[in-house]
Amino acid sequence: MKRTLILFGILMVILLGFFLFSKTKNAALGFVVTSPEAAEILCAIGAEGRIVAVTAECDYPPSLQQLPKVGSFSQISIEEVLGYNPKLVFATVPTQQAFIHDLAKLGVQTETVYMRTFDDLLRTIDRFGTLSDLESDASALSARLRTTIEQYTLAPDYRPWVYVEIGDHFWTASDNTFLGDMIRHAGGRVLFHDLPNDYGKASQEEVAARNPDVIFVTYPGVSTSDVRSRRGWQDITACKENRIITLEDIDADIVNRATPRSVDALRVLGELLHKVPVHDVE
Repeated sequence: MKRTLILFGILMVILLGFFLFSKTKNAALGFVVTSPEAAEILCAIGAEGRIVAVTAECDYPPSLQQLPKVGSFSQISIEEVLGYNPKLVFATVPTQQAFIHDLAKLGVQTETVYMRTFDDLLRTIDRFGTLSDLESDASALSARLRTTIEQYTLAPDYRPWVYVEIGDHFWTASDNTFLGDMIRHAGGRVLFHDLPNDYGKASQEEVAARNPDVIFVTYPGVSTSDVRSRRGWQDITACKENRIITLEDIDADIVNRATPRSVDALRVLGELLHKVPVHDVE
């Protein structure tokens, strides 16, 4: 009996040591990422191997889909996150602010992401490089992207007014958003540039009164015919000239996420706004 207890004690010590070793290993290496933008940026700089878990929406590159999930973008399991004992959690503000606050109370370090401009994107890439000990890779990527952004940035004489619709009930974006910055770089002007907040609601009547040259719908399920058939919109310039951009024309992810692929969205949007090819970087 005594020998059995001794053996049991030794086994428990071994198991406890293995558990502590696993936790220490995770703590030294592991990132939990709840932001699709952060996940894509980390992978782009070569830090994918540091990611131990993600949310369901972190789906690019496709290899991320094989990683364990800690919930969805808006419903994250703190218990699952804590189970990985992460060195760092990458999250989005303000959408995940409550989750970030709860992690802070538990002493978990977080890196928050919220980008309003292409310059913010480049700074975020460099910051992630520092956090991942991949400074040179991150710097090389941000330098390449800066060159590409400059190449695709347009300064035409004619800058169309663009009504950007990001959700049902006429949710739209102001100048002070990543979409707003993309439209400016693509040679357009944001119709509701003067919103009091980054995002807000307009109305059918307000859109018609401002008479946009281009309508840009960035969420699924809306066709050009749907837009043209809206009450009171038949006389809007964008509808009369059929200058309506939907997700049939451009990929949703490269528009709605601030990532290295945003430069592709910038090129396509420039072409759509001005109906001329935007030449690739040589």
